[in-house]
Amino acid sequence: MANLGDIDAQTLAGALCTGTHGTGARLGGLASQVEALDLILGDDSLVTCSASSRPELFAAARVGLGALGVITAVTLRCVPSFTLAADERPVPLPEVLEQFDSLAAANDRVEFYWFPYGSRALVKRNNRVSASGAGPAAPGAAPMPGWRRFWEFEVPVEVRVTAADDIWLSTAYGRDTGYIAVHQYAGLPYQEYFDAFESIAASAGGRPHWGKLHCLDAERLRALYPRFEDFRRVRAETDPDCRFGNSYLARVLGGAASRAGSLTG
Repeated sequence: MANLGDIDAQTLAGALCTGTHGTGARLGGLASQVEALDLILGDDSLVTCSASSRPELFAAARVGLGALGVITAVTLRCVPSFTLAADERPVPLPEVLEQFDSLAAANDRVEFYWFPYGSRALVKRNNRVSASGAGPAAPGAAPMPGWRRFWEFEVPVEVRVTAADDIWLSTAYGRDTGYIAVHQYAGLPYQEYFDAFESIAASAGGRPHWGKLHCLDAERLRALYPRFEDFRRVRAETDPDCRFGNSYLARVLGGAASRAGSLTG
């Protein structure tokens, strides 16, 4: 795969439907690497879609939220295998913020973690190298800097980037995109923190990750996605009885749109 997310526990269909992405200013998310999809629609029919066959369904279903049907097969565009050289080091936060655009342009994959109230960030650069230039094959053989243990005790803010794509409900639809993820350990209070962050992100026109916590509904999402109503129209065509619906989809997609695209909710 040309690019992957940083979690490998999802099913492929689930990763696609929720817009899983990795990082790289010249690289798209996982769904941008799909060449074709087979789906079972709400009427039990099995269809194949691609850029040349049912292109509107293809534009919608690559990040389909599970609302358009059951994905039964995926054709992925792959690349020859390659090796990544990883460079991870702490850098003063002001320096990271000042140089991040140039870092993203100069590296295949770059991201950083910042820890609230900290003065430094952990910057990760991953670049393709030839097999002869690769480091140790076994991760345990590489030395682990002594500062690494410290970072694991903090709650990070993670920053990544991807290239724009043409997938209707992709967070990167129509624009090169920066991603800011906030984390909290399970069992600790998070709502006030997440609400504050969501408010800041909303003021900048941010689109929430479909696989993460957020409070947006159809009315607010409609303003963020230029093809939102097109997605709802395709959904009405492929699953008119909302057989694949649930409470989450009711919130983020609203009432069903008619085949003509008018609103009923």
